[in-house]
Amino acid sequence: MTEAFKRSIILGRVMPEENPHQEKLYHSKDYYALWNNYQVTLHTPHPFAPEHDVIDVTLTRGDGQKYWANFITKTFLDSLFEKNKQTGECAGGTYFRMPNMIVVKRITELTVRRTIDDLIHNLEIEECFTPRKEDH
Repeated sequence: MTEAFKRSIILGRVMPEENPHQEKLYHSKDYYALWNNYQVTLHTPHPFAPEHDVIDVTLTRGDGQKYWANFITKTFLDSLFEKNKQTGECAGGTYFRMPNMIVVKRITELTVRRTIDDLIHNLEIEECFTPRKEDH
């Protein structure tokens, strides 16, 4: 088991302008206000491989509510399919399942920030991140 460490970075976002052509975004001022000035904690393994790894990300809203998701790279996901094919896990590599999985090409602070900002902008953040029951 690898030793994990936490990095905490404060990432804010600018509230996007209303877009009258997209009804779901047009009525979302309260939603954006709730997610403005979030904090992200990356729980990265050591050593960490940004192009071939998986990390747990904790997202804290301005009101203190915490959410979590797993960021995984496509290459790491591919290697899990191959491993499972060899070991017989997940029906011999037929499928792979992980709660709150977000697949990215490379795991960096910028990638995590861009992903979270885009999910907030598209009103999808709570579809990908689950409320954290206990404090980790």
